Amino acid sequence: MARVNWAEHADKYEDMGSVLISILHPTSQRIDGAGGDGGRDVQMPTPDGLILYELKSFTGRLGAAGGRRRQVEKSLARAALLKPKSWNLVVPIDPTPEELDWFEGLKKNYPFDMNWLGKTWLDGQMARHPQIPRYFLEDGSNEAIRLLREFHEMQAAAESTTMGGATDGLRAIADRLNDISPFYAIEVNVGPDGVEVGVRPRYVGAERDAPILVQLEGRFPESAEGRRLANQFREAIEYGREMHLGPENIAVFKVQAPGGILPTEFQNTSVKVGPTEDVTSWRAQGKLHVVTPDGARLTTLPVVIQKTGQGTHGLLMRAQDRSLALTVDLKVPLAPSGPAPGTFHFRAPDDALPGDFLPALRLVARAFRPNHLELELNGAILGRLELPKKRQISADYIRLIEALARVQDATQTYFPVPETIPDKDSRGLGILDHLVRGKTITMKANGAAELGIVVQDPGQLEHLFTGDDTFGIALDVNHTETFAGHELTLQSAELWLPAAKFGPEAKTLLPLTVGAVIKVPVYSAENHPPVLSWKRDKDDL
Repeated sequence: MARVNWAEHADKYEDMGSVLISILHPTSQRIDGAGGDGGRDVQMPTPDGLILYELKSFTGRLGAAGGRRRQVEKSLARAALLKPKSWNLVVPIDPTPEELDWFEGLKKNYPFDMNWLGKTWLDGQMARHPQIPRYFLEDGSNEAIRLLREFHEMQAAAESTTMGGATDGLRAIADRLNDISPFYAIEVNVGPDGVEVGVRPRYVGAERDAPILVQLEGRFPESAEGRRLANQFREAIEYGREMHLGPENIAVFKVQAPGGILPTEFQNTSVKVGPTEDVTSWRAQGKLHVVTPDGARLTTLPVVIQKTGQGTHGLLMRAQDRSLALTVDLKVPLAPSGPAPGTFHFRAPDDALPGDFLPALRLVARAFRPNHLELELNGAILGRLELPKKRQISADYIRLIEALARVQDATQTYFPVPETIPDKDSRGLGILDHLVRGKTITMKANGAAELGIVVQDPGQLEHLFTGDDTFGIALDVNHTETFAGHELTLQSAELWLPAAKFGPEAKTLLPLTVGAVIKVPVYSAENHPPVLSWKRDKDDL
């Protein structure tokens, strides 16, 4: 391909340069210069600051005469107000030594990087991206129409044969079509339903620079199924909900694409309607509130908000908590007039710890009328969702998960919520949770506890061993319950025996000597049951 004569095509230079930079940096943004471009025609946000590109269509020389240098200096001064990471002058002129000295002198006035991207750089980029000059400067449309005729003849062949040659030919033609449009790339894939042809923007904003206009009219039978499909089609158009239309449900499908990269009319084809990748890739941090009729917020939960659809009438939004247990789907009209239609769904994730989804569960516990849900983003309420009349999850289940989360923290023993819980396990969990919450359990006086003693006063012990006197004593014990096959142990619980006495076995240890270490069984006196309690150690995390 011959080099671009930039002097002859100055009127197309800015569009060609902007598209080039957008292809090189797909996340860059074109700036509309109608109200002043602020010293840049294209900008690219980065974590370290903006990278700016200023396009000048000057040819010949960039001397002081004619005010060209003054224009550059003004653009640079405006760009400096944005505190960019770098600023790039893109101009179809390779600098002379004197021009380069002038540009190097400008660099001394600014703290950011500055680069001159001249004619040699531009010519090299146009050679690497021939679709740009071919689209803007040559008659690419006629070539596209001829290639499309070949494309559809070969597509029909590929769909009627199992041989791979037709598919390879389709890909070859697609590659040639890709050399025509700088805005879109054509992709050919062979799927279970035949040959699939996809068109994707080459860079962010390509669909605004060169929009593809589509006329799509549905055709549905007068039946319950037809009405259902018609409603789905309306949702797809108005809110971007994904839908697949077969040939029997398409009345008209016409496309007007830049440069003729697509045919204008399709027959006997299927269409998938749905959101684009730039919609579904959008994410933001938000909040979900349960709100009373008088506006009080009962529960607030952080959520991740994403767009799942975007259409002519509004957005489809999905909010999920960190554990993914709670999902709220909202239909958000562009002009809301009341509660937003939507649904909310709670399901404990597989292999999730109770503490992981407990915040979401507590929100669901209050998610019923007359309360309502509000989805907040950056301080603004995106939508309000009317709630069901009754609580969707039983209070017993909520209390069980709360208890299991507390006990797991206290025993430092973690495991997912089991699918089924035997009644006896629920009783054991209840005992542990009772203790964890600072309450006491009256135990049955069942058997003896073994007490280790270092003898210091033999006479006093001998009196207790042989007499009927009782005494109070606190024993340090570990209390264990089994839940869903897991042993949960509260370390260093206290077992208080208000009326303890030594058993007859103690007499066999007599006589006693000072300093002796003995082990003796101790019993709780009848009608004075022991009491179990537990306090979290202050050193526990």
